[in-house]
Amino acid sequence: MELTNEKMIEMLQTMLIIREFETPLERLFYEGKIPGAIHQSLGQEGAATGTVFALDKADYIFTFHRSHGNMIAKGLDPRYMMAELFGKATGYCKGKGGSMHLTYPKLGAMGSNGIVGIVTVLANGPALYSKLKGKNNVSVAYFGDGASNQGSVHEGMNLASIWKLPTIFVLENNHYAEATPAEYSCSVKDFKKRAVAHDMPAFEAKGSDVLEVFDNMSKAVKRARNGEGPSLLVLDLYRYKGHQVGEPEGYRTKEEIEDHMVNKDCIKNFKALLINKGLITEESFKTMEDKAKSIISEAIKFAEDSPWPDVSETYTDVYA
Repeated sequence: MELTNEKMIEMLQTMLIIREFETPLERLFYEGKIPGAIHQSLGQEGAATGTVFALDKADYIFTFHRSHGNMIAKGLDPRYMMAELFGKATGYCKGKGGSMHLTYPKLGAMGSNGIVGIVTVLANGPALYSKLKGKNNVSVAYFGDGASNQGSVHEGMNLASIWKLPTIFVLENNHYAEATPAEYSCSVKDFKKRAVAHDMPAFEAKGSDVLEVFDNMSKAVKRARNGEGPSLLVLDLYRYKGHQVGEPEGYRTKEEIEDHMVNKDCIKNFKALLINKGLITEESFKTMEDKAKSIISEAIKFAEDSPWPDVSETYTDVYA
């Protein structure tokens, strides 16, 4: 996919919208407006944007509990996303899914999932469909460093390799499985080695560099579309907040978090690059920030004003 100047500006705008969406969730949770668990992806905007922008609208994504950024990048409307987080009837799942189960198949957003590691198995479904029907769509499974230890992850990767499915496995290594450091819990320090056992190539990128993410994701997408089978993409990134809102967060130092926020922030890095390229100015960046803030402010108001689901909807869309 060609990356034009206009597309790069759109990527930055998307990253800003993701950050503005994630920022107030902690406050809204403590105000009692958002029920259930909330997993923020602040700091990971470049990973979500870079991977999704390498896809077509008809491609599929399967995400896990930290999925808001991926869903916004895929094209979901922040208003209906926020309403879903609030549990309102206007949400994408009519308020029944919440933060961890955002789903909108019409845009290829096949669902977030709270079952750690299961996405690699699920993503093979539409990938097999695409192959059998002679279509050119790819299917993407996002999972974390902790999930990479799950048996289901390796089952999914193994099956995709056997059948040469157009599945792309995106391992988001944010260095902590909840509170457990990846250096302690994972037998391999280089996550690209996870691909060796399943005879597939592995690519890697820094999550703080959205263009590096895009470039390497594009390589995996090209292989998949050419019928060459699955790939693993390892993203080295960092979440600024804890595993979920409300956790004690005693396992990281303030210095570690500040280092990533100050020196390795994906938005700061990309903003500086686009300014150096002459594509934006400080003034136009401020306009982009204001636009993102306005979109999310409207989304929160939409969610607050939306009705609760009626009790008559309890069994609607329940199939078992």
